[in-house]
Amino acid sequence: MIELLIHQWKEKTRSPFWQKSIFLNIILGLMGLYFIFNFIIISYFADKIIESLHPGEEVAVVFTGLLLYYFLFEIIMRFFIQQLPVVSIQPYLLLAVKRSQLIKYTIIKSFFHFINLLAILLILPFFFKIILPAYPSAFAYNWLFIAFSFIAINNLLNFSIKKYFSQKPWLIAILLILVAGVAYGGLTERLSITEGFSGLWMAIASLQLGFIIPLMLVFALAFFTFHILKDSFYSENLSKTRNRKTLEWSLLDSFGLQGDLLKTEIRLILRNKRVRNQTLMFCFFLLYGFIFYTERNLGMQSMLILTGMMLTIITASSYGQYFFNLDGQFFDFYLTTNITMEDYIRTKYLMFGLLCFVSYILTLPYALIDPKIAFINTAMVLWNIGITSWLFMIACTFNKPAFDLEGSAMMNYQGTGFAHFIGIVPAIFLPLVIHLIFRWAGIGSYSIIFFGIMGLLGIGFHHILISLIKAQLRKRKFIMAAGFRKK
Repeated sequence: MIELLIHQWKEKTRSPFWQKSIFLNIILGLMGLYFIFNFIIISYFADKIIESLHPGEEVAVVFTGLLLYYFLFEIIMRFFIQQLPVVSIQPYLLLAVKRSQLIKYTIIKSFFHFINLLAILLILPFFFKIILPAYPSAFAYNWLFIAFSFIAINNLLNFSIKKYFSQKPWLIAILLILVAGVAYGGLTERLSITEGFSGLWMAIASLQLGFIIPLMLVFALAFFTFHILKDSFYSENLSKTRNRKTLEWSLLDSFGLQGDLLKTEIRLILRNKRVRNQTLMFCFFLLYGFIFYTERNLGMQSMLILTGMMLTIITASSYGQYFFNLDGQFFDFYLTTNITMEDYIRTKYLMFGLLCFVSYILTLPYALIDPKIAFINTAMVLWNIGITSWLFMIACTFNKPAFDLEGSAMMNYQGTGFAHFIGIVPAIFLPLVIHLIFRWAGIGSYSIIFFGIMGLLGIGFHHILISLIKAQLRKRKFIMAAGFRKK
């Protein structure tokens, strides 16, 4: 077992990924340190935060109840971020290594993940500062053991979620809705299960042998996970491919070649894990409207414009950030086939516009909070389709690293470069800058009309803009193709 872990460590440290881009390695390192520092600070000063928000209530009880929201959110984040170490053990299947040992290794290795570290850092400072000094030792250590048990349970649940939810993506949408409903109910105090959760936690911790209950749950789930992996460890299961239903839309067939290319783009999103998971993950961020559309922010037009811009592009952004990188594995095909660049670029533009329109439809219920939200979001979706799409496309012509379609969805910067970040930032913050200029001129309310008109002009004159993108792509296509060939 130890030797397998050593092999995995050597695989990570010797991977060529770390030598590909020093810039990305620095960014990832700084982001990791940023999250670690924030989780430690939040945990250490949690008592002060709780006392200010919930005066007169017991800090430990409130913190314990709030951990429910964290663990629910963590389940979703694990699905998108935590990549299971199943593929890495396939070379060992031909060696004299017991399958049961490989399965145990896979389960144990899954615990060495950054998410688990963050969860521990969220709990330990609070435990040593509040729980351990204020409660009996038996209660305190039972409380800590229950917290670590929830981390282990979430880690083990991820195996089942990856197996069953990946086969049925609609289950993910149900899970997101349930978690969002519980969180929204708790924030609005219409539905709160935190009191019952914290009460049960405290009751188990008060038992002399209370740690046995969560320990039994962890062992039961580990046993279930072991058998899930055991059923998937045979070569016929590893190589077995599921029959895919061919996407047949008569509406797209009527558009000829353009419709066929559009169906190819839809298949690319639905059939490749990284793109599909990113799209589903960004759909979850549509719920951010409940956070930003507050009574205070409804009076701030700049906040409504920025929120409307982000919400109406959030689903399309996972696609638009990698317009041409997504085709990296078969980009040479597009260069040598008789498909014209106009058709190729127009297909990308139509797909981006379709995803923006889907996001816009999903944000329309926010108009029930305030009718002006619908007016602003309409202007911003026109802006995103007519202007932002072309800014994204120009930026993507400078992004040439190969893109792994089957990689992890989050915290995965494979396929991105420095030019990618430089090009995306102006596209996101340009509307805010324009609005500030209008407000400085004393006509801030007219900026919304400006966004709508410019978006309509961008849509109406898309033929001219396609010609500009085509000229840029002609200059960059061989450089991009050479970058896409590098693995």
